[in-house]
Amino acid sequence: REPKLWIDKCCIDQTSIAANLTCLPVFLAGCKNVLVLCGDTYLNRLWCVMELFVFLEMGASPERIELKMLAHSNSAAMRLR
Repeated sequence: REPKLWIDKCCIDQTSIAANLTCLPVFLAGCKNVLVLCGDTYLNRLWCVMELFVFLEMGASPERIELKMLAHSNSAAMRLR
């Protein structure tokens, strides 16, 4: 059975993110949608932005990205506008 949920933080070795970067297109190819839980530091982390870039470059439409702002994320919300 195919997985229903893939969580990057749990599925990618956080101590070796660079080594897993080459596999990112493979991981994202299995995703129909992306849910972004956006906190204050989300846009400051290249890895997070890279995931969205790769997802869109692989042909996904922006409508397939759902953005949820986390509490106390006013600064991130302002940067998105």
